[in-house]
Formats: sequence, C-alpha cells, structure tokens
Amino acid sequence: MLEHKSKIVGLTLLCLAFSSAALTLGRVRGAVLIGQPLELVVQVQLEAGEDASSQCFDADVFHADTRQDASRVRVALEPVAQSPKVNLRITSSAIVDEPVVTVYVRGGCGQKSTRRYVLLADLASEVAPAATPLVPATTAAPSAA
Repeated sequence: MLEHKSKIVGLTLLCLAFSSAALTLGRVRGAVLIGQPLELVVQVQLEAGEDASSQCFDADVFHADTRQDASRVRVALEPVAQSPKVNLRITSSAIVDEPVVTVYVRGGCGQKSTRRYVLLADLASEVAPAATPLVPATTAAPSAA
C-alpha cells in the first residue's frame, strides 16, 4: 500500500513539472528614493515562443508594512529586441516615505511565479545626478616642502 502511494505522489509531481511554465523573474534595476515615486524594472525570461502579454503580471508595493493602493501601482511590459526576455516596468505614483520598500511581483495566469524584492531607499539629495559622469578619485603625490 505504501509503495503505491509513493508511486502516485511521484507521478503527480512529474505531471506538474511537465505542465509548468518556464517563466523566470530576474533581478531588479532602479533606484528607490525617499520623496520620489517608485520606478523599477525587472527582467523576465520567457520560454521561446511564449507571449509575454498573456502572462498576467501584477505587483504589490509596500512602504515598510503599509501596502500601497493597487490603483497607484502600474505594471507595463517592454519587449527586448530579438530576445525571449521582456522588461517589466513597475511604477507607483505614491511617494516613497519609508526607508524599506518591498515589491512582490507575480507572473503567470494559472500557475503563478512570485518573487519578493526588498529594497533600501536612499535620500534623493544623497544620490549623484545621472548626467554627472563618475570620475575615479586619484591620489596626488605628496608635494615636497
């Protein structure tokens, strides 16, 4: 009897593995700044031939423990040229007012894949402007007195 149960469980798991979608939620890019709206990009890897628009993406945004209203969070797909990848742009019109922002991203309609991103916010005044090129610091030789 125990032998049959283990075979049934193994067969069930095998069937689930073959029916799963190949959707991978990648790393998050973007800066989280206190006093600014949230704007992030998550790279999504799709299976070849899979349509990103049919994957039912959504996101929940939390500032500390406070969930932001879903009507203020937008999720948009941006295709990447000649690639089975897409960029998932997550924006929130709510101003970041806490030092910790958590974003839960879900993809897939039937079998959802979820990933949690915990981000530490910076003060907007502490971040160098994007237009300013970063120049490595050089050390000057001591001058002879």
